[in-house]
Amino acid sequence: RVGSDCRTLVRVHWGVPQPELPAGIDVAPGLVAVEGQRLVEWLVALPPGPLGAAQVDQVWHAVTTGIGRPDPLG
Repeated sequence: RVGSDCRTLVRVHWGVPQPELPAGIDVAPGLVAVEGQRLVEWLVALPPGPLGAAQVDQVWHAVTTGIGRPDPLG
């Protein structure tokens, strides 16, 4: 609805940190398991995507209001 698609499902797991493992592990094509305590580390390590700042705001708005949360842009 905002002109972007999703190609990866990320499952965030909270538990005892395991720094000897990567922050994110490919479980299957399109599915990544990420350690919750290292979620920011995993996100920052991703290559830049094709979305501009305005599109990121639109996606964030669609996701948060779609699950019934307050409008983050309002």
